[in-house]
Amino acid sequence: MRKGVWITRSMDYDQSQSHMRSTLIPFSPAQPSKWKDPIATESRSLDAISGNKVVNEVNVQVILRCRPLNEDEMHAETPTVILCDEIKGEVSAVHQTTNKQRTYSFDGVFGPTAQQKELFQTISPIIEEVLEGYSCTIFAYGQTGTGKTYTMEGQKMGKSWELPSDAGIIPRAVQQIFHVLKSKDAEYSMKVTYLEIYNEEIVDLLCPNENLDFAVNEAKRSIILMEDSGGATFLRGLKQALIHSADEIYELFEKGSVKRRTAETLLNKQSSRSHSIFSVTVHVKDCTPEGEDLTKCGKLNLVDLAGSENIIRSGARELRAREAGEINKSLLTLGRVINALAEHSGHIPYRDSKLTRLLKDSLGGTAKTCIIATISPSIHCLDETLSTLDYASRAKTIKNRPKVNHRAIKSELIKDLYAEIGCLRKEVNALREKNSAYRSQDHYQNQENQMKEVPYHNKAIDQGDHSSVLLKDKYKENAKNKEKDALIRDLRSSEKALTEQILKLQKELENAASDVSSLSAKAEIHDRLLDENKTRFQNFHVQLSLKLEYLHKAVAASAEQQQQQMKLLDVKMQSLMSRRNEVSEELALQLRKIQDLYCYHIKYIGEIAGEIDRNFQSTCHKMTSEVSRGFSSFGDIFKEKLWEGISAIHELKDIIYSQEDKLTTFVQEQGEVHLRALELSKTSTKATLTFFENLRMHLSNMSKIEEYLQSAIAEKLRELEMKFEDFAVKERLQLIERVGELLESSDNRKKNMVQEAVKCLSERTASRAGKIQQEMSQMHDLTSDAKKEWTAYVEKMETTYRDNTSTLQIDSNMKESSRHCIGKAELVAEQLENISKSASGLEDSAGSMTSIIENGIKANETISSRLASAILSGLKDANLAPHPVSTPENSSQAGWDSLASVCSIIDSSCQDMGEMETFHKQITRNAKSCLLDEYEVDVPS
Repeated sequence: MRKGVWITRSMDYDQSQSHMRSTLIPFSPAQPSKWKDPIATESRSLDAISGNKVVNEVNVQVILRCRPLNEDEMHAETPTVILCDEIKGEVSAVHQTTNKQRTYSFDGVFGPTAQQKELFQTISPIIEEVLEGYSCTIFAYGQTGTGKTYTMEGQKMGKSWELPSDAGIIPRAVQQIFHVLKSKDAEYSMKVTYLEIYNEEIVDLLCPNENLDFAVNEAKRSIILMEDSGGATFLRGLKQALIHSADEIYELFEKGSVKRRTAETLLNKQSSRSHSIFSVTVHVKDCTPEGEDLTKCGKLNLVDLAGSENIIRSGARELRAREAGEINKSLLTLGRVINALAEHSGHIPYRDSKLTRLLKDSLGGTAKTCIIATISPSIHCLDETLSTLDYASRAKTIKNRPKVNHRAIKSELIKDLYAEIGCLRKEVNALREKNSAYRSQDHYQNQENQMKEVPYHNKAIDQGDHSSVLLKDKYKENAKNKEKDALIRDLRSSEKALTEQILKLQKELENAASDVSSLSAKAEIHDRLLDENKTRFQNFHVQLSLKLEYLHKAVAASAEQQQQQMKLLDVKMQSLMSRRNEVSEELALQLRKIQDLYCYHIKYIGEIAGEIDRNFQSTCHKMTSEVSRGFSSFGDIFKEKLWEGISAIHELKDIIYSQEDKLTTFVQEQGEVHLRALELSKTSTKATLTFFENLRMHLSNMSKIEEYLQSAIAEKLRELEMKFEDFAVKERLQLIERVGELLESSDNRKKNMVQEAVKCLSERTASRAGKIQQEMSQMHDLTSDAKKEWTAYVEKMETTYRDNTSTLQIDSNMKESSRHCIGKAELVAEQLENISKSASGLEDSAGSMTSIIENGIKANETISSRLASAILSGLKDANLAPHPVSTPENSSQAGWDSLASVCSIIDSSCQDMGEMETFHKQITRNAKSCLLDEYEVDVPS
């Protein structure tokens, strides 16, 4: 009988254990927004129904939701740093310091304007998977104040339990479950549980006698988290409520939500201080294609996690600080689990937190999970937002192995029971056959009566045993209570000391954590800025190298072009001087021809004068002889000869006048020609001198500009070097004292200083190149002008000397001789007239006639002598005429001297251009050495 009682108690215990295990809180993985269930299309045969069907691995579904700016943020005009692309499913976070953005892609993205209904439509396929026998989990994750509770619960419902427009996922999921069950007209049973994890303690929110004071009711509400032999996690002591309608769930959920811990912080007016888990378990009866009964068990776990918070920003103190520490601890463990699963680590730290132990099946287990990551668009929450995006992005890579939960068929259970009953009957029959005996009626009746009394005795014994067990239990409990009281007193005293120590350590830890986080952020920003600065300096070095190389090529090309132009100028100058020599030779030849012609005409005039003199003397002698031989015929002959002499004198006079006019015209034309030639020579000489003077002045200016630029650039580089060294020394001293504050400003100042110096150097180099180019252009213009002037001069000289070939040069002495001859001729004419007048008296005085003739002869001889002297002076002047030819030769020599000076200037200019090219190469090497080799970046150790 005791054995039977023990069996009954064992069965009761197993039933209670089975009831407690039914309250297991698994979390199931989510699927992508376009839900594709690999199980939904499978035919469920009897072989598949006998156990759990495992499908392929699926990734955790991650949906991101960004809340709008709140009233305080909009009033403060807080800038936003989050950009949501709902079509592409991407979220971009903009870094204000680096002006860069990071983009994340998720299974679904909902911006600040998204409604609750739109979000639920994306995850509604998960609800149908629950009714197919899967364990599914939906939980919200993010910073405090980003709308996790609003997303899960939404607006509170009224007494009519009608869903408002902004109802959350939990009431909408319940409504959809009942709607699907009603549409299928299926037999089902439903149970719900609702708990919270507050300061690492599990609290049942459905307990009707729950007191909100945690310290008083800690022992009553303690729920034990256990694991069975298979590793499954279950909660002992958690109440399950049997549900028949959606309104009952709404009512229970509202009551449980009121009991949940919330508090006001600086970041949120109603901040959740605990993690809540609302579970719905559905048993649905179904039939297989063969007509057999099938029971599918699905679970939906809806988790509202408490948000991570910065204690300094949230203003949490004492109890609130402890709550925040526990929340951050559990979320940190959750992050470690996500990282370990994403990195496929061998050890997953599920047991470091009760939250991760309950979510064990949802993260890397056999459930389907959907994570709703909530973020804030404000710039003040950028660090927390980036952390949430990183965790959500890693969670996408987690893979679960969901399976369908089936129960055995009812007919199979009945067959098993019948088979067991048959076996028991066979055993009873075998015992009867083995121990059979004859009994009397009285003995049988007594035995029957005793058998009837046995239950009463057993009951009494059981009551006695039960009383003794109760007494023993009370005694043990009292002893334990005394020990507990002593331990409690010791624990309280030690707890006070530990609490004080913990508070101190917590404050120090908070300060250290804030310092470490700020230093880490600053170090990260500093490293990023250093990398960017290094990249910018490298890019600047490349650009500067390219520009300097381009400038070097331009200067080299300019120098080469200048050398070519100088060579061309040299060739043209040599050609010009050779042409000038040829022209001078031609001019000397023409002058010699003019001299010969001049001498010829002078001799011709002398011959004419001699012939005139001879004719006159002959005539006089004839006249004398005729007078002496016969004076009788003298009258007629004398008249005839007299008139012939007069006509000859008149003809001579006309010839002399004609020659005088021609000579006068020739002298005037020749004077004008020589004046023009002189003016042209002066003009060309002046233009040549001006050209070479300008060329010398411009080359001098180029040399001065080159020297000034070289000295200025050298001085600027020395100033830059000294300034950079002094600045680096000062910065090292300051950085030793204030490392955290001055790193960024030091790099900025160094960068600005180098940029200003290099910019100044580039500007000066560009100015120098411009000035050199300007001087070269002016030199080229002057060369062209000189070339044109020399060409015009040569053409004018050629024209002038062509004119000179058609004329003769007559000296002023020749002009005076001609006038003297004309005067003598006129005097002779007058004397002949006087002779004609006195012809009538010749007969009376032949002696006077002879004397007159002799006087005429003497006068003629005088005239002839004077004419001869004039001819001799003209010849002497003609012999002196070749001397002016030396002027072009001298001018040609001066031209060669000028050409030599130009060549020397050209050589010096080429040398200066070579030095300029060398100096540019030196600038390139110095820039490379300064910007690439000597510039050092502070690399953190």
